[in-house]
Amino acid sequence: MAIVTPPRGGGGWGGGWGGRGGGGGWGAPLPPRGGGTQLSGGGGRGGPPMVPFGSGFPAAIVMLRRSVVASGVKQATADYRISKSAWLKDSSHAVIEKLDLRISMVTGLNVNHPFGEYLQVVNYGIGGHYEPHFDHATAPTSPVYKLNTGNRVATFMIYLSSVEAGGSTAFIYANFSLPVVEKAAVFWWNLHRNGEGNVDTLHAGCPVLVGDKWVANKWIHEYGQEFIHRCTLNRDE
Repeated sequence: MAIVTPPRGGGGWGGGWGGRGGGGGWGAPLPPRGGGTQLSGGGGRGGPPMVPFGSGFPAAIVMLRRSVVASGVKQATADYRISKSAWLKDSSHAVIEKLDLRISMVTGLNVNHPFGEYLQVVNYGIGGHYEPHFDHATAPTSPVYKLNTGNRVATFMIYLSSVEAGGSTAFIYANFSLPVVEKAAVFWWNLHRNGEGNVDTLHAGCPVLVGDKWVANKWIHEYGQEFIHRCTLNRDE
C-alpha cells in the first residue's frame, strides 16, 4: 500500500487549474468506494485513499480566530484543540471557488453550500494540536446538523504547508499517520453506506514541534449526494 505524494515543483495556481489531467494529479477522479489505493497500518486496517494537491494557496488568508469545537448545542473554545481558524466562502475569492470545483471534480460529490461546508482554514503554531475526534456528528444535538443537510459523510483535507517536526494527522484505530507535506491531500468517508459512523476515522492532530502548520478542511454532507453516493442497508457496501 502506498501514499501518493504531491508533485515536485509546481507553477502556482495557473499550472494547477487546467482541464482534466493537469495539476499534478488533480484532474483524475478518486476511485469508486472500496477500490483504489488505500493506506494500511500495522493492524492491517485499510485507510482512506490519497490524492495529491497540485498548487499553492494565497498568502492573504489572515481571517483567523481561536478554533471552536462542537460542545453540545453550543460552540466553545476547548483546551483539546489549540489552533486558529477561519471559514472562507467560495464567493470570498476566485481561488476558493476554483478549489471547491476541483474538490468536486476529484470526489464526484456535490460540495456546494449547504451540501458542503465553507472551506475551513486552520493554523497550528508550536504546540498546536487537536486531540482524537471524529469529523462526523455522534450526537443528534451536534451543531453539524444546523445546515439541515444531514451528517458529514466525507472529509477532504489539504496540507497548505510543511513542518520540520510533529504535526502529523494520526488515525488511531486504523494505525497510521499522515506527515505534514505541503500540497498533499487526503479524502476519507466518515460514514458507512447505511449512515453509521466509521470508527476507523477517529483521528488527531499531533502537536507541532517545529514549524507552522496550515490545513484546509472541506466537509461534505449527506444531503445533495442522494444520486451520487447512494445509501444501502449494508454498511460494508
